[in-house]
Amino acid sequence: MANRSCYAMVKIQDADVEKFRVQAGQTFYPGDIVKLETLDTGLSNNIEVYSPTPCASVTADRFCIIPNQRFEQLTDGRRPTGNPDVSTYTFTAGQTIEVIRLRKNYTFFISDDCLDNKGSVAPAVAVKLIPRVGDYQLATDATGGSSITVLNIEKRESQPSGGQFGASFIDGNIARVTEGY
Repeated sequence: MANRSCYAMVKIQDADVEKFRVQAGQTFYPGDIVKLETLDTGLSNNIEVYSPTPCASVTADRFCIIPNQRFEQLTDGRRPTGNPDVSTYTFTAGQTIEVIRLRKNYTFFISDDCLDNKGSVAPAVAVKLIPRVGDYQLATDATGGSSITVLNIEKRESQPSGGQFGASFIDGNIARVTEGY
């Protein structure tokens, strides 16, 4: 199981926190990104919970990122007890998730396991993180291309993974949004 860790390293404005409900057949993880445009029609009198969609265009879409949250369900269906490893959480159908808009100058810790690096550059200082078209993940890119949502890796860092003994570490990136909302 990948150790996915994503959290904000700055104070987030309340107006930049949104919510969406995981649809049937979908599973989300910390560090995933979503586009939120339409309210969830499966909820009555809904005025604040959206339905997520993946990246369709890096030149037109704006995104939100999923941070690690509270005590959610583990991949094997259990809820953690004691000192859980928050990097192994999954968000399954029916759950409502809070996400953060990728607003310019917000800084995040994003673990390497959150990134889809197939055919791209390795995470390093000055490498860019951009949405991957047709997916819910960020991918590394040397220049950021024409994407209107870009995070710049400013530092490589490791954090303790937690768990029962907390003896292992999660490799990741301190990334600042340089292009966003």
